[in-house]
Amino acid sequence: MNTKLLMVIACGLTLGACASNMSDSGAQIERADICQAPPVVPALGPAIVQNADLAQRHTLASGEYFTCAITADRRVACWNLGVLYTDCSAPLDATKTRIVPGVEGVVALSAGNSHVCALRQDGVVLCWGDNAENNAVSAPTLVPMLSQVNQIASGHAHNCAHTIYGDVACWGDNSKDQLGTQLLGIEASSTPIVVPLINDTTSLALNRSRSCVVEQDGNVTCWGDRASVPVPVKGISSVTQLAANAFYMCALKRDGKVMCWGQVPGGPSLSAPTSVNNLSGVAEIAAGPGHACARKSSGSVECWGANTFHQLGTGIQRSLLDTARGEVFGLTDAEELSLGAAHSCARSRSQGVVCWGSAFGSSTPIRVEGL
Repeated sequence: MNTKLLMVIACGLTLGACASNMSDSGAQIERADICQAPPVVPALGPAIVQNADLAQRHTLASGEYFTCAITADRRVACWNLGVLYTDCSAPLDATKTRIVPGVEGVVALSAGNSHVCALRQDGVVLCWGDNAENNAVSAPTLVPMLSQVNQIASGHAHNCAHTIYGDVACWGDNSKDQLGTQLLGIEASSTPIVVPLINDTTSLALNRSRSCVVEQDGNVTCWGDRASVPVPVKGISSVTQLAANAFYMCALKRDGKVMCWGQVPGGPSLSAPTSVNNLSGVAEIAAGPGHACARKSSGSVECWGANTFHQLGTGIQRSLLDTARGEVFGLTDAEELSLGAAHSCARSRSQGVVCWGSAFGSSTPIRVEGL
């Protein structure tokens, strides 16, 4: 059996839909996209999640080759090369959105490599996508034994949720102890497990092998990478937001400066939090597998790291790994960022949602239709 047919069959069994493969040039070379009927999900209950509870909420979320956004009517629309569980209401175009059926009342999104989770206004969480590590299922499905949630975050193949009571519970891949279970031999869990010794956090961020939280006092605590219990991160304080992807973390401090550690984009592996030079006035940071971006308080955006598919948005093709930062061309009023492997997206006050990089064929922002 040929490789392409094997790919279609495998994706059909796992997802019910298959994300596009990419050639070395970033072009779409294969796709199996199966129209989906609305899933059976619990009816939307009374709202318990208020805007005040969601200072760290994300209305955009990107996986490796896709991005999803909350629409004006609180549904979820996805686009790019890896549309997950969508209907047939829109053509297969990377720059056009397709609605995810059955998902309504959404107030926050998170995405892993090839799965998505949505927090509804009633405090429950639906997830869908690749279920290789028990972190999601093909159709949007209620995460069991989880309620009263006011924040969610996703890593490569695991997720964590913060509840209104201050607890953090995680599920999915646990091969590196990223669920914080303190229990040996659990490689994955489809049921959320409460992380011990964690309470009253303000921000969550997950990468491939670690989970981290910002505590009320601005300190950072992480677990994973074979540390099954939460451990404080030394050398950093006064943190307001975390961003993570692949094997690194970045932290935004109250003074608008950024520190990163791990295998940072375009740089060496850093064992301790290290300041990003000459970067200040930052209001938000976002992390992709090989590049990172910072949204300034002015609304401009600076990105650095891999630029093979123009994901830095500078209008200039640079080398595979380039630590030099560049300003995203023509974007002056960004309100939110979300990064995939080879593309970047932002929510702009004047333009709506814009993206650049792979599938968009542009090194500068292009408006996503339908949002």
